[in-house]
Amino acid sequence: MGELIFTGILLICAVILLISSFSIPIVDDIAGARYWPMFLLAVCILLLTLKVIKAWKNLPADRKERIAQLSEIRSKGTVRLLLAFAICTVYVLIVNRIGFIFGTFLLGIGISWLLGAKKIHQMALAGACASIPIYAIFVWILNLRLPRGLGVFYDISMWVERLL
Repeated sequence: MGELIFTGILLICAVILLISSFSIPIVDDIAGARYWPMFLLAVCILLLTLKVIKAWKNLPADRKERIAQLSEIRSKGTVRLLLAFAICTVYVLIVNRIGFIFGTFLLGIGISWLLGAKKIHQMALAGACASIPIYAIFVWILNLRLPRGLGVFYDISMWVERLL
C-alpha cells in the first residue's frame, strides 16, 4: 500500500512539474533548457505510471476492496506516510521564510516524532543532527548559500552561523 501511495504522489508531482515546464522560456534559440527537463519528466511519468500499475496489480483482492472503501487509507502505516509527505511539503513551503537551519531543525523534530520519539530532548537532538551536518556539507564543502529566513529568523540564522 505504501509503495502505491508513494509512487502515486511522485507521479502527481512529476505531472505538475511537466505542466509547469511549459513556461520555461527559450532564449537565444537554445531550446535544450526547456525541452530536456520535459523529456526527462515524460520518461519519469511513463516509468511511474508503469510502477503504479504494477503495484496495483500486485495488491491482493481484499486490499483493493478496502482501498475502494477507504478503510485501508485509515491504517496506521498509511497515515504515517501521508503525515511524512505533509511534513516535507510544509518544510519546502516555509524553508525560505524561516531559514534552512531552523526549518531543518523543525523537520528533524517532526520526523522523529513521526517515527515514535516521545521525549523533547530526543526530538531536539534529532533536529540538530539533521540540520547541522547538512548545513556544514552545503556551506563549507560545496560553498552553497542556504536560505537564512526573513526577519527574526534571519537574525537567528546569522547567530547560529557565527556559532558554527
